Amino acid sequence: MAADAQVSVSALVNAFVDWPATPTWKKRPFASGQRLGYVNGGGRTANAWILYLEPLVARRDLEQLTLLPIKRAVGNITGWLADSRRWCPKCLHEDLEQGTRIYERLIWSIGLVKACPVHHLELTDTCPHCGFKHRHELDRHRVSGFCSRCRAWLGACTDTCEASQVSQYDKWISENFSAVLALQADGLSELSPSNWPTMIEAGIDVITHGKALTFGKLCATQNGNISDWRHRKCFPSIRALLRISWVFGIPLVDLMRGRQDAWARAMLRTLPAEIVSKVSRTSHVNTDWTRIEKALSSYASGERPCGSMREVARKLEVDRSSLHRRFPDLVRQIARLGRQERLEAAVAREIARRERISTCALRVVQTLLEQHTYPSWRRIEAALRDQYRLIITHRDNVLVRSAQIQGGVVPKRAGRSR
Repeated sequence: MAADAQVSVSALVNAFVDWPATPTWKKRPFASGQRLGYVNGGGRTANAWILYLEPLVARRDLEQLTLLPIKRAVGNITGWLADSRRWCPKCLHEDLEQGTRIYERLIWSIGLVKACPVHHLELTDTCPHCGFKHRHELDRHRVSGFCSRCRAWLGACTDTCEASQVSQYDKWISENFSAVLALQADGLSELSPSNWPTMIEAGIDVITHGKALTFGKLCATQNGNISDWRHRKCFPSIRALLRISWVFGIPLVDLMRGRQDAWARAMLRTLPAEIVSKVSRTSHVNTDWTRIEKALSSYASGERPCGSMREVARKLEVDRSSLHRRFPDLVRQIARLGRQERLEAAVAREIARRERISTCALRVVQTLLEQHTYPSWRRIEAALRDQYRLIITHRDNVLVRSAQIQGGVVPKRAGRSR
């Protein structure tokens, strides 16, 4: 709708969407806490936008534009979403040439997909005109096919775009994800993770004649992970499924559906070197898991600051996947405490920032008054930026006004310079 009307998303939302207000009676659908990078995902952000936008467009199927249907089918889609807005310039250009609706495909939101499945061009997140890198999938200035900063058309395919080359592995990934996203509801229901252990067991029997260690080496997977999958202690991650899919030439859809007859048509390919190097090779054969459990318990009880699960795993010299498999409850508790610690640290940083702005703004006001110059908001902003390397926004207006009052500034009634 925003693209058709050539207005920003925020204009439509503010005008037509009954977005819930905060306790201060303000509506902030584009605030940082809304986690706009997950708008195409399978969580609360996607659900919220669907709930408030479906009445506006008189549709009941907006969830098909997100990963919510896949989330219900496979349960866990951690690691699927990209951390930035990306697009294929050729796809946008063809939308414009053919006079069809300009829209940004769901597959571009999947971080594991590096290339367009149609044109085999590398997806980009940078505007070719102003060089702006789009960090979020959605923002208040978003219009499909246009840059959020300079408003330029993103479908302009440059020489660099034409010359971009992608690997056969990336082509395989994009084409297989495209096939998964094309499935209807009936097809998605067949992608149950309960199919995956038996599928892998069949592959071990057919390809390596029951030798799980050899199977793991072929698809760059630790033997412990293979064992956990076979005994249903956990399910393979999407990255592991993609490695298996590529190495044995089995379509991702068949692998996730548990089509065991696909192993009869399997072939053998090697993984790209850069993919193999990303796979953890840490061995935990001699790890003292009792000691690890005690350490995790101390973190989970709050006796020791954790920061994040990543930091805890690094201190214990154990990869996070092993900790998740063996101590899921402790890991979840540590993750919750880590989020709380980071929130408290962010609040402390904001308090310190506001105190510094107040102090420095008062100094600027006093200096400007000594120079017989009216300390307007813009002059204070420029001085804070140039002298103190402080960037202020509209939310700091109260601090600036407080500094003006403390400095004895009398507001100009008319023609005040801002």
